[in-house]
Amino acid sequence: MTTPLHHRLDGQPDGTPLILGPSLGTSLAVWDPHVAALAEHHAVLRYDLPGHGGSPASALPHPEPGHTTVADLARLVLDLADQQGWERFHYAGISLGGAIGAYLAVHHPDRVVHLALICSSAHFGDPAAWHERAALVRQQGTAPLVPTAPGRWFSDLATAESPRGAALLADLAATDPAGYAACCDALATYDLRGDLHRITGRTLVVAGQQDSATPPAHARELASGIPGARLIELTSAGHLAGIERPAAVTAALLTHFDPAGPGVVSDGPGVGVRSSGVGAQGSGAVSEGSGVDGRGAGVVPEGSGVGVGGSGVGARGAGVVSDSSGVDVRGSGVVSEGSGVGVGGSGVDVQGSDVVSGNSRVDVRGSGVDVRGSGVVSEDSGVDVGGSGVDVRGAGVVSDGSGVDVRGSGVDVPGSDVVSLGSDVERFAAGMRVRRAVLGDAHVDAAQARTTPFTADFQDLITRYAWGEIWTRPGLDRRTRSCVTLTALVARGHHDELAMHVRAALTNGLTRDEIKEVLLQTAIYCGVPAANSAFAVAQRVLADLDAKAD
Repeated sequence: MTTPLHHRLDGQPDGTPLILGPSLGTSLAVWDPHVAALAEHHAVLRYDLPGHGGSPASALPHPEPGHTTVADLARLVLDLADQQGWERFHYAGISLGGAIGAYLAVHHPDRVVHLALICSSAHFGDPAAWHERAALVRQQGTAPLVPTAPGRWFSDLATAESPRGAALLADLAATDPAGYAACCDALATYDLRGDLHRITGRTLVVAGQQDSATPPAHARELASGIPGARLIELTSAGHLAGIERPAAVTAALLTHFDPAGPGVVSDGPGVGVRSSGVGAQGSGAVSEGSGVDGRGAGVVPEGSGVGVGGSGVGARGAGVVSDSSGVDVRGSGVVSEGSGVGVGGSGVDVQGSDVVSGNSRVDVRGSGVDVRGSGVVSEDSGVDVGGSGVDVRGAGVVSDGSGVDVRGSGVDVPGSDVVSLGSDVERFAAGMRVRRAVLGDAHVDAAQARTTPFTADFQDLITRYAWGEIWTRPGLDRRTRSCVTLTALVARGHHDELAMHVRAALTNGLTRDEIKEVLLQTAIYCGVPAANSAFAVAQRVLADLDAKAD
């Protein structure tokens, strides 16, 4: 029997179980900024990876070089859950910790309720690079990695000099080489891309826009592959986004794991109190159906139906704003989860709100709603600002599924942490599907394996716009688009792309004779020399395909 992983329990013993997984080279301390808030309503278990923090490398079930897998690490986590008597639990993980959670959600869906993946991936790149790092660490320890870690972990190198950043670097320096190298081996063989659709639990994906280790394209691949997954991207955040942006990450996790807890809007019928102005300033709670002005109130609970249709009802400082309440939430904790906050023409002020999220369906058409300082505008909030001139300066997140429609609105978003609209996620997902269908999985997988921090944004661009915007349009079928694309590539002399699209044209249903006709047409309109080169390229592609067929 292997040695159990070192772990720590925080929070309520009878709370909902929540397991937190760390990233490679860190310890359970990487979760320090979030534990206090999460522990208010959860039994929180944090663990150290083998050889990290307080976990010995002897915890590895297969310590031989090259033998450790993510499945092995996931088994160690399940052992911890079993020791606690937890049949089901929520899980959040950073990077490798996220990979462990995703593996558990695929292979043990009966155990994982809700899942959060922070700066993680379905595939962490070239296996050779991980094997090389493992070999380096086995020979020299983790010391050679420490000087370059700040650039991998943080968007602002000054974070490494903060007490928390310095402590994490010290954890890396103290990591057992055998444990670190074994985790590298696990990352080398990890590839969950073909299984993402098997994740059935509600999933949140968080990315740092300046993450060079797992760029946002990795998060978008997760979000597009996991049914119903929601994506939040944070600016001014690198690989350890929770260290650089603790408030935003904590708010996102609380909303994801606590849809009916404090600071979240809950279900209820929503009776209205338009124009009532009943006061309970400073009161501990505002009771159900009361229609109260809850400035300073501790709770505006389920079913209160505090209405603001032309009323200006206040709930400034309210701890909880309930379902269908439709309140003025200046300073409130959250406007979220089905709240149906309708402010069309009302001028509702949500300055200082921590979150405007989770199906809240804030309709601000024509209202001029001010959400400056809001922590998050995200996750299916349905914020419709068409033509409204909404000001979201300083909003923490405008992200996945929010449905923020800014076409023609003149929305002002300077300083917003993220403007990552649900349509971007949809475009990326649609683009990836078409790109794979036209170019083939092998080509796309190879392109992604070659992706570096320098090229990641470009790969994201072509997937979302070339493939997600143009190739998905209904006006032309794929055969016709192939004809147009071949002609354009011949005209511009882009021979590498031409070779790729000759193969794609065959996939899209063009025959060899039809490709020949397209190239003959280009001889007239693009020039004989251009067509001559194009025929040579196409001939090489066809000959290569014939050779492989033999």
